[in-house]
Amino acid sequence: MKEKDPHRSILLKSILLIAVLTAGIVLLYVHSFTPQPSQNHTIGAASSRAETAPSVEVTVSGNAYQYEGSEVSLEALREQLKALDTQTVVHITDETAAEEALQALKTALREDERNYAIDTAVDRIS
Repeated sequence: MKEKDPHRSILLKSILLIAVLTAGIVLLYVHSFTPQPSQNHTIGAASSRAETAPSVEVTVSGNAYQYEGSEVSLEALREQLKALDTQTVVHITDETAAEEALQALKTALREDERNYAIDTAVDRIS
């Protein structure tokens, strides 16, 4: 009867270990570079998430916010949005918005964990 070669057993175990580690690294690499949907916001009018979820319209013109036909402060807007379902997407229309007003709105929506989509003049042209 033939004796088992201990070196062959170690070699096979080493090859198996290398194969398992390589497969794990490949899976980790593929998973880490696969685009994940944003949980906090969407940008662009053509987002599939924005198209299927309930939505409201907010217009930013200069430093003013328009919601449901009325001019509101940012604080009042935040309070009104808190009453809505958390999955509601805020569609922001940028009508020559002041950069500070638009950034303040986006920051507030992210802080409140609200999804949003922005329609700017550039989006409307293309």
